[in-house]
Formats: sequence, structure tokens, C-alpha cells
Amino acid sequence: MGTYYRRKDQFLLAKIHEAEARMTGEDSSGSSARIRRRSALDHFVRQEMDAAARAGRAPDFLHGPIRDELLGYIIAGHDSSTSALSWALKYLTTDARVQHALRQHLHAVHAASWREGRTPSVAEITSIRAPYLDAVIQEVFRCAYTTPFTLREATRDTQIMGHFVPKGTTVWFSTSGPSFTRPAIETDRKTSSHSRSPTALADKQRVPAWSPQDVALFRPERWLRPDPGPSDPPDFAYSHVDFNGNAGPMMAFGSGPRGCCGKRLVYLSMRILVTLVLWDFDLLPCPTRLSSDESNHGTASHPKQCYLRLATTTHGP
Repeated sequence: MGTYYRRKDQFLLAKIHEAEARMTGEDSSGSSARIRRRSALDHFVRQEMDAAARAGRAPDFLHGPIRDELLGYIIAGHDSSTSALSWALKYLTTDARVQHALRQHLHAVHAASWREGRTPSVAEITSIRAPYLDAVIQEVFRCAYTTPFTLREATRDTQIMGHFVPKGTTVWFSTSGPSFTRPAIETDRKTSSHSRSPTALADKQRVPAWSPQDVALFRPERWLRPDPGPSDPPDFAYSHVDFNGNAGPMMAFGSGPRGCCGKRLVYLSMRILVTLVLWDFDLLPCPTRLSSDESNHGTASHPKQCYLRLATTTHGP
């Protein structure tokens, strides 16, 4: 592990130095408009320069927070995104009902593209109202636990289910298991209500628990309000249904002010990729020997096997 951490730090420090050189050149030029900030790291370095100037000190570009934030961006921008798409394709391959319903939904919300026999544009995909597509993507993130854990630091002494947690402790939160993909752990409600803060109690009411009967199932409809149910004729556009991202617990992107700032970009990317794949291809079942549900766990959870059998679809009525 020592070699891994050294290589990781060497890579991160090299990128920080590159951004420092760009932003230092910007500062000496006297015009911040001359150099375009190309990345989040450029903004981090610029913010440190501004903070140092206000405090009357030299900027420290190599302190821990900048390195930690940069590593988080790399993991979220690469590992988590590829993991999410891999699991989405596996779930849609395994569940023919959801795949068929989602394809019909896409044809309905992109009716003009369907009639014209063309693929929807990126602008159309990212702007169209598509509640069932949003629900499928949200369910992928709930079930796949692409990021297996998140961390927070205790800002004061506290207790978690009877265990003392001193101030300054780094607490690791699993993003799967009880409450997320399995029934919640029962606690003493009276004791819990007395120990929780008013904001925590309000949040518990805002985000209800999942039903233990189907919490382990891949069921995108759980994110729709009201429950769509059957209709005659079928409403594949889900015209009278809304996507509700707070329908139940899900921690793939963290929560609160320290939640993932790249969340919206990930959702846009998934919208585009899932739409384009299902618009052009049927995902056919793979042989059992190539369809394992097992995962490789690391900074992100990837399926051990992600094989596809594709058949082209026809465009237009």
C-alpha cells in the first residue's frame, strides 16, 4: 500500500503544481480573463490564492484539503461513472420488463425523434421531462452502491445507537445495506426521538423508509409519485406522474453541504448514455456463466462480469 500512496501523492502533487503555474501566470499577468480556468483544480488553487491574500500569508497549495478534493474528483469522475453505467446495463439486461417500459417511455417523450426515424439530440435528451428515465437512473444508484461508503467528521461528542463517538472522529457510512437495500434496523423510537436534533427529525419525516417487502428489488417505480399503476390506454410518457428523488433513503452522492458537487453532471451523463443505448439496441439476456451479480469492491463497486448481447432496434413507427 505504501507504493500505491506514494504514486497517488506524486500524481496529485504534479497536477497541483501544473494548476499553480497556470494560476500564478494569471495573477502576474494582471488579468484573470486571459487564462481560462479549465478545471475544478484551477478553481481550488485560485481560491487558496485569494484566501492567502486576504489573510496576509503565502498560499499553501499542497495542504491536505486540496489533495483530498482532487482525489475525490478523480474517483467520482472516472470510477463512479463507469461503475454506474456498467450496473445500469446489467440491471436493464436482467429485467426485461423495465428495459421494455423504459424504451417505450423514451419513444413517447421523444415522439418527434421517433416519428422522424432519428436519434434524439443531446439537447433534447438533457432537457426533456422523462420521469421514468430519472427513476431508472435513481434506482441504479440505490441498488448498485457505486461508491461503497462516504465519510464525515463528528463536530461534537455524540452517540450512535448507544456507542460513544468523540468529537473529531471520522465516521464511515455504508451506502448499502439496512435502510438502503435491506430493511432498516429497528431502534427504540422513544429514545431515538429524544436524542435526534430537530433538523434530523424533520429530515426523517421528509424522506420516509422503504417498504421492507420490496426494498431488495430493482423497482424504479418506487421513485414515482403518485404510483403510476396500470392505465388504459397506457401512458408511456408518464404525463401525470412526477419523479421524487426523496421518495426514500439513498446515499450514493452523500448528503448536505458536503454532498457530491458533481451529482448533476453524473445524472446528465447517465441520461445521455442510457437513452442512446436503449434507442439503438435491445439488451438481450447473456448466458448464466457470463451473468454473475458479484462485485469487485474498491473505490467504486464494479460488476465482475458485464457482458452484453446486442440487437439493433428499428427507428420510427
